[in-house]
Amino acid sequence: DRGACPALGTFPGPSKLRASSFRQALDSFSSEVLRAHGSTGGAFNPAVFKHGHEMFLAFRISSATRCQGFSIGGDWMPDVDEPSYHSHAGMCQLDPVSMVPVPESCVAISSIPKKNIQGLGAAGFAQDEDRGGYMGPEDPRPFSYQGQIYLMCNLAIKYVGKRLPPHKSSTWLRRLVLVPVTPTGQVLRSVVIQLPISGNTSQQLHDEKNLMPLVTSNGVYLISQALPFEICFLDLQTGVCARLEAGTGGGEHWTASRAYRQMNDLEQHPNAKLSHIHGSSGFVRTPHGFLSLVHQVSQMSMGRVYSHKWLLLRLEPPFQPKWISAPFRLPTTDTKSGEDIQFASGLEDYNGHLVLSYGVSDCFSWITEVPFPTELSSKSESEAHNERLEVNFVTPVPNKQEGLPWAPSAEQPIRIRWESPVHGLSGFTTVVREMTLQSLRDPDVVFVLYDTEPKSGGEVEAE
Repeated sequence: DRGACPALGTFPGPSKLRASSFRQALDSFSSEVLRAHGSTGGAFNPAVFKHGHEMFLAFRISSATRCQGFSIGGDWMPDVDEPSYHSHAGMCQLDPVSMVPVPESCVAISSIPKKNIQGLGAAGFAQDEDRGGYMGPEDPRPFSYQGQIYLMCNLAIKYVGKRLPPHKSSTWLRRLVLVPVTPTGQVLRSVVIQLPISGNTSQQLHDEKNLMPLVTSNGVYLISQALPFEICFLDLQTGVCARLEAGTGGGEHWTASRAYRQMNDLEQHPNAKLSHIHGSSGFVRTPHGFLSLVHQVSQMSMGRVYSHKWLLLRLEPPFQPKWISAPFRLPTTDTKSGEDIQFASGLEDYNGHLVLSYGVSDCFSWITEVPFPTELSSKSESEAHNERLEVNFVTPVPNKQEGLPWAPSAEQPIRIRWESPVHGLSGFTTVVREMTLQSLRDPDVVFVLYDTEPKSGGEVEAE
């Protein structure tokens, strides 16, 4: 947890006790919902959001939990080996003091009938019901706009449109459906979200999920990924999301994020293979800009490891990225042996604190309070508007004075094993190269690098 990906700090106090009660309340409610459908499972990927002056939570209830396995061990398998699973969208109001779900307020949305979803035909989708393997709405992303609660849920929908390759007549894709609901869980209507499509024929055939809602006084925008940056304006009635061009709103383009622009330009290079940065939580307005969390997945040979970064967007359209932090891990819960999969699904400013909710290993839900990033000092909005925050892709390796568990010496040096590619232009490879250089300069470190894409082959050991 030190060095490349330190753990995100939290406020002192009984946060883990509250988080444990938070988890127990969701586990209890999800057990009731799943028992009614003849199965077991859990609740995870919770997303906190503010509706009026109250705090709410949306979350996924699913029979496809992975509490027994952990990614780094290579046994990332569901707890129950079933040919199919089903999911539900849950929603609860939170106690304003403890942030624990109020049991009597919890509701579940178990199905969104395809025949009731507006816009499916226009988007090239059939109105068949869910196939047996993927039943029910997954991973609701909530937001409140003009007094109305909206959930964005992804569903498995059969695509039969014109963008199919010649040899296929249909395919199943995950698509986002916008669902306005009442606080009691009544579904008012549903409409499929239609994202902008480029000239790439295959783009339409990708799953779409984990979009980040950016709510402003002028409407709702959706960010599909942070690198390369993609944003569109959402029509809440039709579900059509219109691309927001880079020049929209005027002003300088990328002025405060030269390094970020360079990374974005590299993305367009035919020989570059950059690791995309995808959405996680919604956005919180600060004097500096709109703040959120984004994630990256490192595909190691022994499994997947998730890391997160702070992302700050400008306050005016087209809301270009202004700053992105170095990677970090979310606080560990100390309740599970493997917590490699962490997914920040909710972020909200409540009474001057950032409330962060996230899923752990597709198993359970967790909540905590975290400080605002130290880079965002308390300044007026006019001062923050012209502030220049630099992009930082790498966190320095800790030195001897930073509380290592032992004192390094010639007899007992720090030995680092790092398994990764070091040739390439991806963000992950960039971090590896930087860490390698720093470690080679440290006389107390034995650095063993296993290049997973070696040009000359073999293990490299430097002392």
